[in-house]
Amino acid sequence: MINQYDKLERFAEVINKKAMAQCKKIDKQTAKLRKKQLAEIETEIIGETDKKLSYETERLRNQTNREISALRQESIRKLHTYRDEITESVFKKAEERLVEFTKSENYDTYLYECIKQLVGAVDGKLTLFVRACDIEKAKEFVSQLSPESEVQASENIRIGGACAFNADETVFADNTLEESLEKQREVFMTESGLSFDE
Repeated sequence: MINQYDKLERFAEVINKKAMAQCKKIDKQTAKLRKKQLAEIETEIIGETDKKLSYETERLRNQTNREISALRQESIRKLHTYRDEITESVFKKAEERLVEFTKSENYDTYLYECIKQLVGAVDGKLTLFVRACDIEKAKEFVSQLSPESEVQASENIRIGGACAFNADETVFADNTLEESLEKQREVFMTESGLSFDE
């Protein structure tokens, strides 16, 4: 007969087997659940990392574009400044040479031709404007070319030449050296190679 102790031992053995089987089942389920949760966490982390990476990439791209744009604008500003300095230097020298020309013997002939062109370009009585220091010469030339016209000094003419209005001030012609110099500035800007695309 099986004694009480053996019965208990068998009973304990059956319970242990069932418990072990249950533990193995729980371990498998736990491992499966852990694997599933790890996969979900990994997917979530990858998603968040992709979002952060995407955000940082876009932020850096925008920052780089802003920096490049700022550098480009600064370069364009410097180019404009340098171009303007060159242009001003060229035209300052040209103006100095024109001032020297107005002190030469050839200037009287030039002034005469300017006034002659103005008289030919504007019909009738004219009001001619010249530098204050040219007024006597201009009056002499006008008396030969258009005796009914008058001559006045103009503070706007600093270098030389002449300009004129017709009697009713509807036509204005400009043969001043300032005007010629300004026209040459436009030609210079177009043909000098100092212009650039922005």
